[in-house]
Amino acid sequence: MRLLLRQTKPRRAGIWVVFAVLAISVALLSLFVAACSLGQTRTLSQSFQTLQDRLSELDSKREAIIHLLLDEKGLLASRRHRREAPRGSRKQQKNGPSAAHFELPEKEDSQSVNNDEIIKGWQEVKLNVTNPINFDKSQGKFTVTRRGLYYLYCQVHFRDRSSAYLKLFVKLNDRVVFNCLQSHTTTPSSGHSILQDFNSCHVSGLIELPESAVLTVHSIRGVRIHYSQKLNYFGLFKVK
Repeated sequence: MRLLLRQTKPRRAGIWVVFAVLAISVALLSLFVAACSLGQTRTLSQSFQTLQDRLSELDSKREAIIHLLLDEKGLLASRRHRREAPRGSRKQQKNGPSAAHFELPEKEDSQSVNNDEIIKGWQEVKLNVTNPINFDKSQGKFTVTRRGLYYLYCQVHFRDRSSAYLKLFVKLNDRVVFNCLQSHTTTPSSGHSILQDFNSCHVSGLIELPESAVLTVHSIRGVRIHYSQKLNYFGLFKVK
C-alpha cells in the first residue's frame, strides 16, 4: 500500500509538470501571436500612412498637371486668337494710353507763315505712351495710325499787328474742323504797350479720327508767329 502511494505521487507530480509546461507553452504561444499581431498592426499602420502620403503626393502632382494643362490651353487659345485676328484689329487691341504732343522750338526772332498757310517745324515731345500719328516735318502733316475718338488741342502765339485779325484753324483731310478767329486794332493807342503785340489763339475738342487721316495746322499767310517755349503746341490723346 505504501509502495502504491509512493508510485502514485510521482505520477501526479509528473502530470502537474506536464500541465504546467503546456500552460507555459500556451502562454508563450499567445505572447508570440500577440507580438506578431502587434508587429503586423504597426506594419499595416505604417504602410497605410505611407499609402496616404503617396496618395497626397499623387493628388498634388495631379493638380499641378491639371493647372499646367489649363494654362497651356489658355495660352494656346490666346495665341490662336491672335493668329486668327485681322492685322488691323490686333493693332487696336494694344493696351495702354495713346497720345502725342508737339511743340515749336524756341527762336529769337518771330517768323511768318508760308504761302501754303501750313504751320511747320513742329518737334515731338517724347512721351511714355503709344504715338497714334506719324509726322512729316517738311510738309507739316500729321497722319493718323490708330483710328478712334480723340481729344485734340492746339495753341499758337502770334506777334503781329499788320493784320486786323488773327486766325488759327486745324484741317482734317483739307476740311476745317477747329477754328479760332481773333480781331485786334492795328493802330497803336496812346497807352500802347509792346505786350499788346502778343496774342494767342487756341482750339480744342473731341474728334473722331479714321486711320490714315491727315491733320494740318494753319494760319493766315504772312502773319508772324512768336517762337517762345511752351506757347506753341499741338497734341491729341485717344479717349476711346
